[in-house]
Amino acid sequence: MTVAVTIIGGFVAGLTRRGRVARTVLVVLAAASVGWVLIWTWYGSSALVWSVPPGVQSTDYWIASVLPAAVVCGAGILSAIVGLVFRGAGARIVLSVGAIAVLAGTVLQPGLAISTLPAAGLLAAAAVRAPRRA
Repeated sequence: MTVAVTIIGGFVAGLTRRGRVARTVLVVLAAASVGWVLIWTWYGSSALVWSVPPGVQSTDYWIASVLPAAVVCGAGILSAIVGLVFRGAGARIVLSVGAIAVLAGTVLQPGLAISTLPAAGLLAAAAVRAPRRA
């Protein structure tokens, strides 16, 4: 999924002439990449972990280790989605904040980097595609 998202995002950024369309597709691809890894880690934690101490649920491990990064990455993706509404420098700033937030989520849980770093790159590409002036 991550490789496909990165390749598709590169083609979209390079071949699409309309900046608004390119930004929208890049943000959607970034959201898909982050959502994909979070859904699969939740599934792995809930369905594939059986050896837990008494009184502990398998999803408690996910909550302890991945949830902080998921919240920060989710805030970054939400920021990028909001950034699609803005024009000019406002869009550039809000999309950049989204990319930085996804990078911060990667620092909180480096194990997610396989999907979150390409997503941050896609959001950075969306920020670059924003027009300099409104």
